[in-house]
Parts: sequence; structure tokens; C-alpha cells
Amino acid sequence: MSAPRGGLGDENLDALLVVRQDGVYHPMDVRKDIATLVRAGDFAQVEAWVEPWPTVLLNGQEIEGVRVEYRVYATPVVRRVATTGVRSLALAEVLAASGAVRGEPWREDAPAKVADRIEAFYRSNGFLATECEVVAEYDDEGDVSLSVRVEEGPPQRLVELKVRPNPALSEARVKKVLAREGVAVGRPYTAERLRRAQDALQAELRDYEGAFLWWTPTWWPEARVNLKLVPTEGGDRLSVLIEPRRRYTIELDDHTQARRLPRPEELVDAMGMEEGARLGRDFGTEASLALTDTERRRGYLDAAIEVWAREGEETVHLTIGGERGPRYALAALEARGQVVDPADTGASGVSLALGSVFSGCRAARPVDATHDASARFLCQAAAESAREVVHSPILARQTLTPEVADRAVDDIEDFYRSQGYLDVEVERVGFAAAPGERERLVTLSLEVKAGPRVRLEAVDVAGGVPGVDTDKLFRELVGKPLDPAALRERTRRLVEAHMDLGHLYADAQPVTVREPGGEAATVTVSVVPGPVVLVRSTLVKGTVRTRRALVEGEIDVLPGDAVSPAQLMAVRRRLYELGVFQRVSVEALGDEDRVKDVVVAVEEKKNLAFEVGGGIATDDGAAVFARAGHRNLWGLAHRLTLYGKVGVGWVGDGWTPDWLAPEWKAAARYEAPNLPTRGELVALDVLFNEQSQEAAYRLYRSGAGASVRLALGAGVSAELGYRAQYRTLYDIDPGVLVAGDAWLEELGVDDVSDPSPVLPSAGRWASAIEGSVVIDLRDDVASPTRGGLGSVNFIVNEDVLSDIAFARAEGVWTQLFPVSGLGVLLRGRAGAALVPEEQSLALPIEERLSAGGGGSFRGFDVDSVGPANYVSSEDVAYPEALDPLLRWSDRDAAGRWVTTGGDALAIATAELDIPFPRLGLSSWSSWQLALFTDVGNVWWANPAVVTDSMALGTDPLLRYGVGVGIRRATPIGPLQLDLGFNPSPLAYRDEELVRVHFAVGAL
Repeated sequence: MSAPRGGLGDENLDALLVVRQDGVYHPMDVRKDIATLVRAGDFAQVEAWVEPWPTVLLNGQEIEGVRVEYRVYATPVVRRVATTGVRSLALAEVLAASGAVRGEPWREDAPAKVADRIEAFYRSNGFLATECEVVAEYDDEGDVSLSVRVEEGPPQRLVELKVRPNPALSEARVKKVLAREGVAVGRPYTAERLRRAQDALQAELRDYEGAFLWWTPTWWPEARVNLKLVPTEGGDRLSVLIEPRRRYTIELDDHTQARRLPRPEELVDAMGMEEGARLGRDFGTEASLALTDTERRRGYLDAAIEVWAREGEETVHLTIGGERGPRYALAALEARGQVVDPADTGASGVSLALGSVFSGCRAARPVDATHDASARFLCQAAAESAREVVHSPILARQTLTPEVADRAVDDIEDFYRSQGYLDVEVERVGFAAAPGERERLVTLSLEVKAGPRVRLEAVDVAGGVPGVDTDKLFRELVGKPLDPAALRERTRRLVEAHMDLGHLYADAQPVTVREPGGEAATVTVSVVPGPVVLVRSTLVKGTVRTRRALVEGEIDVLPGDAVSPAQLMAVRRRLYELGVFQRVSVEALGDEDRVKDVVVAVEEKKNLAFEVGGGIATDDGAAVFARAGHRNLWGLAHRLTLYGKVGVGWVGDGWTPDWLAPEWKAAARYEAPNLPTRGELVALDVLFNEQSQEAAYRLYRSGAGASVRLALGAGVSAELGYRAQYRTLYDIDPGVLVAGDAWLEELGVDDVSDPSPVLPSAGRWASAIEGSVVIDLRDDVASPTRGGLGSVNFIVNEDVLSDIAFARAEGVWTQLFPVSGLGVLLRGRAGAALVPEEQSLALPIEERLSAGGGGSFRGFDVDSVGPANYVSSEDVAYPEALDPLLRWSDRDAAGRWVTTGGDALAIATAELDIPFPRLGLSSWSSWQLALFTDVGNVWWANPAVVTDSMALGTDPLLRYGVGVGIRRATPIGPLQLDLGFNPSPLAYRDEELVRVHFAVGAL
């Protein structure tokens, strides 16, 4: 292979060629290679030069041979693009639509094709008269410079919008719908936008909103919408003609209670009336049958629902009547035949707790059953199947229908087979319901034939390729009951392992052979790997504002590499992590079996992003925040974010906002991904001003910092940086001060036993190296159910800018795992700080470790766990500015205890989360009940620090908290309501026995 004019590149393309050294020459193979090289190397021209070439074999025999030389010529590159006349549309979007982007290959035979694409793009945006001219000039190296001249012409614009009055939609509502689809006065429009707007108005008229309290809604399923355009000299006039036709209403029969009838929305859904009315002669009959069938599937087997239609010239009244009848619920189960306990380990070594798999069974009556546990299993399985397929508001017991019972039979058979009972047969032989007015209790009878339990003796893998550890895949299945589903899953993973090595057409089939007697089996897995599929070329599509080089830098798939689905998924993940694409597709496409083209198609997010939010909590107060930024600066996925936050706390334990002590924060952050190398992120932070109101002090700070984040592996990341801040105390409770506190000099305090702080304090610098490591092993980031999440944060404060050197580290690990459909959370948190002895100082108050409140230690007030100092109210002259802060402490009292925090902390938490559907509340699927306990404490390990409670010896070694709460995910953030109990409140500190912790949103 040669390149007479250069441009061959560094990639080795030999692996893609069909023609091989010492192979058999065939002209068709040469044709295939030419097509492959044109695509893979992005060459403008490929020539094949074939000439006779004498060949001598190893035995000395001379034969006829050929010499094949491929001469490739590089595709010209667009070196420069000069544009004139582009004013109304974004230049980057115009050039992206044209395909003429600087630095991209130039494959056009005629520049007129580029001009046609630009004109088509303008037409799609309402500029019908646009004309474009493109001139190409080639330099000595064959590359091209383009001159693009655009005459946009006047856009197709609306100058007037009229809405004919109608009883269905107001003019303001119509204009709002049209504007949402891009049709408004003064804006360019297209025929496609008008069609979408017409469909949107049609949907608005046919949308049934549902009843609210006593208000009965009306809607217009027969409505028609017409849009009429009238061209004028200054623009076009659009008239919206709405023909609502007849108004529809739905009501429930007055002679029947509403709870015994379907909701009106169900009639609309059953008859498809939101897509247009179908009020034919048999409408009432068809609607009655549809609603009756729906109710019977929900467990109301005796349902008889009727629908009547009363038609007029202007209105149609629909009435729903009849009866749902009693609900059929699973009460008991009778198991007959050869019933065995699937959890019976026998000699298999398999142990299974039935109660952890199925729940919800009320009673079970085994008939001729070998084990009582077997009948309980069957009943629980039937109840669980009913839970999954029935969605009714609140179920005391599981609704049961014959269809649900048959599905439960299938579930029971599948579970038995997973335990090695391959010949199991389960048959429903009875479905008897006891009479009842509101509920009919069903006794379900099943006939079970379990058959022998089959053990997997050996797995033999035939075929395959080196590099796949087949023994590891199947090892843990051998010696256990044969589970067909597990065997299929391991076979699928075997195929995926071959595909990741490039064998995209790999296939494997397990064949089971049972030995005489039927209690043992061997499995042979036959693998057909197929040929290795290679990458011919990589193509990038969809970049408009993002530089193509950024996308190409994330693609580590080169021509000649084996196509690996896992590698393609990694490319997709990395592109999503850039944060600038809302859709990414990475596929290997092509009709040939040996080579594929990797096509990366992206859809960009908007450059500007805005976010507002807020939250409220009993511990922290209320706050709102706003975040605005640019996520794709210079097309490099660099992000600039501006952040602002305002909030207030509460006065005392009440819900009165403390307007005299507001909190705020203003900050900016710049992030540059893939710096200094790929997978890393450099960030610069500026904190303009932050006022933070804590339980015992108010702190102002401003500063800046820089950091770099590293991806260390799957689910593991680290961040290291340096930050410097200037801090000032504006208020402080003197009780929080300890001997050697780093703030004493700035506060003008000489003796902590009789403090008289000068406020606001003098400022001091705090500068430190900060780092963190995060390990995320959860199964899902948004809604995790199992796995672990942990982090370690450390600070090394240096005394170059600041006046104290210390080191502080804090780590937390949260482990999640499901048990019987419930969620178990175990969390451990520990921290410690060290100040060199020669410093003779203690940690400043804002750097101390603390605990207490809904986020750390429930049942206690915020930051109230740990050592404390006693402050006499009569002996301290507080500044007037501090009065709102200390109002809660009752200044007329003899004194109070103020928690100081500490330099060591350890907390352990255990929590059991119970989804409400497990309690029978099926419609509360997003709610959870939580039972929790917290244990731990905060201490001073520095021997120079002795608080009043430490001197008295009244500090317990450990503090405890227990409680109950509810959880729910909401659109504005998680909701958490906890009732925490302090089993051993310290009376001298006025600790309460019970505290309520509530939080919703993001603070």
C-alpha cells in the first residue's frame, strides 16, 4: 500500500484487506478491498495496480504470481470557510447543515450541493426565498477554501393572528398553544409548524381533564380545527377556525354510590375518545362491555356496568351506572397431589427462606401435602402474582381472578423449575368463592406434581475461542439443582464474552442430557463463534455547536480493531458524561459480515441551562436557589455555572422565619473536562460571598479554589484541590469557644471562662489542600436498591496563609440490600482531626465535627450531640446583634448548655425501608415507611480541650436515637418526615424525648 501524495496516516489497515500475502488471487477480492479502503481510510481515490510477479515456492518450484499494490490518495480537507449574509440563523447551525465545516474532509463533486443544503435548511426555518452560492478554491496540496454567500430574503412571517370566538378555547389559550409550537406574530413559520400547531389544538380540545370535587368537566371530542393563511404585502395573516361541535359531559348514576362505579376517565380511555368521538349507534353497548370487562379483570367478577348516551344538537350527556359487585380476594389455598417444599435443601445444599421471596398470604390449608411450608409457598406465590397484576387503591388482601390464578400457576411452575424440579406440573382445579356483599373470599385449589429433583452434574463447553473463561461462568451451577433460567443466563453471558472479542455473530445453545432415573443431568453448551468482525471506519453525525474533534477524542475504536459491544457502550457512556448531549447512539452498521462501520450519532442539548429550586426543613430552615450556566463553551464541553442561594432559619423551635439572620451564597464554577488527560476534569471555583447561619455562630466567607477530578475506575472517582478563603464571624455564642480556639485572637477573647467577644470579629485566612474519594457500587444511581456508596474527605490546612495547621478526615459508607421486598440501609460515619502539639491551638469552630438533626442523628436538635459548655445568662453581656440568635435560649434563665462539637466522631445507622404496597397500600407505590436507629457520639480527643460537661463527667460514651418516618420522591426533591426518640435525654441540658424532623426539596 502506498500514498503517492501522502496522507496514508498512522493506522494499519492491512487487517481489513481480503487480499493476503501467499493467498489465492481473485479480482473480486480486489474490488472489495478498494471499497473498504475508500470507506476506512476516508480516501478520495484508491487505485489497484496488479502486475505479474514470478514466485518461487519453498521447494524451488516456480509458479505464476501477481503483485498487488494499492495506491491511495487523501481526501481534500476544508481549510477555510468564509461566509457572508448569514444574519438570521446561527452560523454554526447553517454550516453544520451544509456539511462544509472547517477541518472536515471535502467530498463534494460540485459546491452547488452545499448551496442546496443551505437553502433547504433556511426553508425549514421559514425563509422560502433564500439563495446561496458556494465557490471552492483549491490550494497546492489539494485542500479547499470555501466562500459561501447567502441572500436570506424575507422570511415567511406572521403579521396578524386571529382566533374566531368559540365556547371551547379562549383566544389567550389558543395563542399559548400555538406559541408552544413556534407559531406566533412576528416569528417565521413553516408548513410543518402549522401542522403541529393544528394537531396540538386538536389534542387540547379532546383532552379530558377529569372531575374536581363537585365540578363536572366538559370536553369536545368531536372538535375540528382549521388554519387559514391569507398572504399580504407585509406578511401573512393566520385565522384559527375552531368548530367545537357538541359539548360532552360524563356523570355517574345518582342511584349508585360513586365507589361502586368506574371513574369517568376510564370510560374515556376505554373508548379512545381523546382521539376523537366514536358515538355510533352501538356506543352504549360497546362502552358497557368495555367497562364491565375492565372491572372483571380487576377482580370484580360479578360486575355489570352500563353506559347511557343522551344526545342533543349541542350537547352529549354520558351516564355510567350499574354495579361493580363484590371484590374477589384470595383467602385460602388447598394444595393437592405431590406437593414438596421447594426450600427443602435435601442433599443439594440449596437453602431458601420462603418468607423472603413471597408474602401476602392470609391462610393456607394443605390437603394431602407433604409439608405445611409447601402450601404456604403456593399461597404466597398466588398472592404475589395478584399484587403484580392488580392496581386498585387500597387492598386489605390480594384481589384474585381466574386469570391471575393461572398466572400464579405459571409463576409457581417457574420457581419449582428453578429449584431443579424440571417435570413439575401445577394445575388449577378449584376456584370457590364464599358469598359476601362487599368481598367474596376465594379458596384456590391447586394440583401439584413436582416430580424428581434434577441435579446438574457437569457442564461441558464445546467450541469457543481462547480468552473466555468458560469454567468460571458455569462452575457455581455444578452440583446444585438444575435451574434452566440460570443456565440460559450463563449461556447468554458466554455469547456476550465472545462478542466482546469481535465475534458479533457468536451463538451458543445448551443441550441437557438426563441420566437414567432422571435425578442427574449433564449439559453440553455448543458454541459457534463465527468470524471476527473488524471496524472499517468511524463516522460522527449530529455535531452542530460541538467540535467534532471533541467527539472523536472519546472514540478509541480504530479501523482494523475488532468490533466490541462493550467498547462501544464505553464510548457512549463517555460521550454522555461530557454533559452536552441529550441523546447518543453508537452502533456498528453495514451489510458485510467481516467489516462494520461504527456510526456515532449525537443530539446536542441547548447551550444555556437554567435551574431553580428550593426546600424547607425543620432543622435547616427554608431556602431557594438558582443556577444558570453555559454547558458547551467554545464547543469543547467546558462549563461555566453561576449559583445563587437565599434562605432563612427558624426562631427557636417554632416555624417563624428569622428574617434578621438570613443566609445567602453567590458563587461561580468553571469546569474543563478531559484536562489534563482524558477522563479528568479541572475546575475553578470562586465564592463571592456566603453568609452561613449555624446553631451557635454566623460566618461570612469569600474565596477561590482549584481542583482536578480523576476517574480511577468503574464507580470510583477522586478529587484533589487547593482552596483559600477569607472568613469573618459576625455573631457567636460564647459557650461554643474552647481553650486555644483559633478564633480567640480575632474575637479579642483572652479568657474562655469569661468571654466578651468583639463582634464582628477581625478576619482570618483559611487555606488548605482538600481531597476526596468516592466509591459508588450501587445498582442504580437514581433509585438504588442494593450496593454501596462511600466517600472519604480530607483537609490539610497549612499555616502559610492561615494561622493554624491541622489535618481532618471524615469517611462514610452506606450499604443497601433488599430483604423480602424491603430495603435495609446500614451506614457508618467516622471522622477525626489532628492539630500538631506545637500549634497549641484547637480546631476553629467551623471546622469541628458535629452531629444531631435529621441529616445525621435523629431524635436530637441540630448539632446538639457531644461535649458542651455551661453559660450563665446573667454574667454575660451579649451584643444587641446577637439577640435574635439567642432569643430561643431564654435570657432570663439561670444558664444554658452550648454544644461545642469536637475533633472525633463515630455514628452507626440502621434503617429498614418498607414500601407502602407491602402494607397493602397498592396505590402508594412511591411512599416508604422507615424504621431507624442511630448510635454514636462526638468527642474531644485533644487533651488541651476540656469542656464543662467533660469536667463534670456527665458525657455519656454513646448516644442513641430510634424512630419511625416516611419517605417519598417528589418533583422538587426527596421528602423525609421522621419522628425521632431520644431514649436517654439529659435533663440538665433540657433535651427532649421526641423530635420531629421534616425536609423536602434541596437545601
